[in-house]
Amino acid sequence: MTWLAACTTRQSMEPGVELAPYFVGPPARGGELRGRAIVGTGLASLLAIAVFIAILPLSSLLCVAGMGATCMGIAAVASRRKGAPTIIPEDIADPVLRVTYRELLSARLGLERALLDAPGFAQSARSLRDRSDAAVRLCGRLAPAMNRAHAYLATGDASRPGHDAAELRTKAASTADPPSAHDLRAAAAACERELATRRALEGARDRTQARLDFVLASLRAFTARITNQQTLEDERLALASESVSEHVEGLDRELAAIESTLDPDLAA
Repeated sequence: MTWLAACTTRQSMEPGVELAPYFVGPPARGGELRGRAIVGTGLASLLAIAVFIAILPLSSLLCVAGMGATCMGIAAVASRRKGAPTIIPEDIADPVLRVTYRELLSARLGLERALLDAPGFAQSARSLRDRSDAAVRLCGRLAPAMNRAHAYLATGDASRPGHDAAELRTKAASTADPPSAHDLRAAAAACERELATRRALEGARDRTQARLDFVLASLRAFTARITNQQTLEDERLALASESVSEHVEGLDRELAAIESTLDPDLAA
């Protein structure tokens, strides 16, 4: 009996029950209800997974960016605490100091290469690195400190204050008015103070240049000494078992054996 016939029979047996609501659809069985629930749960799970996959790249990117920024901040703080050299040659205004500092950085790299290629200095390499880095950091702090001095010394004529002071004193000596002579002498004294200050700035710049030259020459001397010492050590090790002449004679014998193997006529 179909569900339509059952509905018709039910209506005939129960006159008070209308037939129209039973035509909405077939009655749902228990298995069908469970199937629909499982399908709905599966669709919801797939939707949640799709949303998670869509959000995952953005969240991962934000996490990586946050971790990178944190690590960079920690590294920057650690570098400042250790006094790591952060000055580049372009930070130095004086052209002579800038060139010297650039050569100093190059010499420090040359020293590092020499240390890496010198196993005999393995025990003292760390001390040499630390002391060399400290000297480079000191130069990196001293050279930019002369930027203001360079900006001042680069403007104007260095000999002007001296000439002005001499002219003012000549005028003061030739004038008959005491107040004018007093003011002229005061102006001459001010020019002389300016000249003294200028010479003091030049002295500070020259001292800084001398310090950079000294560190540069020392690094180059260290590199040359390490290279020479390691070369002598390698030479001593190479000659420890046999002399150079014996080594050459051994090569001659090996070459003769090879030639006799390749061409028996030569051996005859």
